[in-house]
Amino acid sequence: MDVNESVAEQFLETVAVNVDTLYTPQIVLPGDNISSFSDRHKETINIMKIGHGLLDRHNSVIATQAGQFSYRVPASYWIDTCRRRYIPKQNDQVVGVIEDKGGDFYVVNIFTGCNSIISRLAFEGATKRNRPELKKGDVVYARVQTAGKDIDTELTCISSSGVKKDWSSGETVSDLLNSI
Repeated sequence: MDVNESVAEQFLETVAVNVDTLYTPQIVLPGDNISSFSDRHKETINIMKIGHGLLDRHNSVIATQAGQFSYRVPASYWIDTCRRRYIPKQNDQVVGVIEDKGGDFYVVNIFTGCNSIISRLAFEGATKRNRPELKKGDVVYARVQTAGKDIDTELTCISSSGVKKDWSSGETVSDLLNSI
């Protein structure tokens, strides 16, 4: 037996000890009693480690968040949740709130972890002389023009479909915002 075969066998033995082949992932909701999932590991119940999304209550383990119930040998339990935030991508349609205005741009909050800006000329038919005067708190419906992890997200209110509608006539306001 050469060195590679012995390393491979040692690896497979380690995997067999550390992986539960009978375990199947379960989706749980807040309030679910997951003690039944861990019943087949009764020998480790005294050293059971409960992690994120689980609560030990009166000799039972209760889920506090929705997600996938996860388990690692010998006795670690937790819930994998989808707690991610929105990350803007190019051409996404977003609704944002004007938070500040600078010389030629507005700072827009689109409720992500990064700043967003929109140029005062990024509206259909806007010119240096004829452009919208937005105030703090105004709501805009825009399209993400550029996005990246190292730069501010740039928005535009110019249609990408080629249909031109003037911002000053109110034609660019979406039906969604009109019905509110």
